[in-house]
Amino acid sequence: MIQRRQIIKGPAKVTYRGVTLFSRDDVTLDLGYDTFDIQSSAHGKLDERAVARRANVSFVPVGEWEGLSVLWPYGAFGIGTSIFDPTAYPVAPNTGDDFPLEIHSVAGEKVTIQSAAVTQMPDLDLSAQRTAIGGVTFTGIGKDNTNWSDADSLVKTETVAFNQADLGILSIAQIKTVPVSAVWAGAAAPWDAIKSIGGFRVAFNLQTQPIETDEDGLVDMVVQNVGVEARFQPLGITESELLAAINLQANAAVKRGGSMQALGGLTGGDLSLAGPASGDPSVSLTKVFLKNGGMGWGAATPRMNEFSFVATREFNAGVPLPLFTVGSVA
Repeated sequence: MIQRRQIIKGPAKVTYRGVTLFSRDDVTLDLGYDTFDIQSSAHGKLDERAVARRANVSFVPVGEWEGLSVLWPYGAFGIGTSIFDPTAYPVAPNTGDDFPLEIHSVAGEKVTIQSAAVTQMPDLDLSAQRTAIGGVTFTGIGKDNTNWSDADSLVKTETVAFNQADLGILSIAQIKTVPVSAVWAGAAAPWDAIKSIGGFRVAFNLQTQPIETDEDGLVDMVVQNVGVEARFQPLGITESELLAAINLQANAAVKRGGSMQALGGLTGGDLSLAGPASGDPSVSLTKVFLKNGGMGWGAATPRMNEFSFVATREFNAGVPLPLFTVGSVA
């Protein structure tokens, strides 16, 4: 037999870089080791040896349009920049040795990941029919300049009463579910006011490179690449307008080996997505090109299929400009 109160359960809030986040569903913490096998031809597998410790926190935020620089911090990060060095972040708070992440349950237990960074930025689903923010993943490594063997070097647990008033931090008004339109900078109508059938989806791709030492294992991770792509099914685009924009043929076409930044007909400008009112989501992708688009025919089938716009790097005097920005309408 077991007493019900012995089954530990209940929701939690997440705090990171001064921002409190509530989850739409569960918050999960995955702890474990990365290992390698010790093998013997005569005996088979003899042992496993530890090479790294793992602490990953994943959840889908409720969708409050706040703390944007915390969830999408890497738009202006240079390649090779540490994601665990607070001083590398362009937006405060960005001081100290580590960014801890706290998971504080309503039951009164607090779990602290001693040094955490976003390793999967949330995708965006900008629509009046759905909440905007997708799943986020934080990765935790050991505290800076701290041995594995030190107490609480990776994760700390403590009993701290949960303040019920903290539940009031959630702002329903900040959960933005609004229609969004797009503007492709430098392009004439209809690209200067694009509407969609089902909303705009923005996908972020962060690739990192681990930094390891033989004694301490994983001590840092640096940015290896950042990518971003917007997908949507447009309204009001004609067959000829799609063909002119994608430039697959004739003299304006991108030739084999040619740069997609310099399409022959439409020069790639920024793609800006924005809601209609102040405070609504505002997302910009730098110097995009139309990578994919198509058409369909049917009694109730919209003529245009899904389009895919991909951002590319732009430089000013050798300095990379932000690949994307996530903000709010002024």
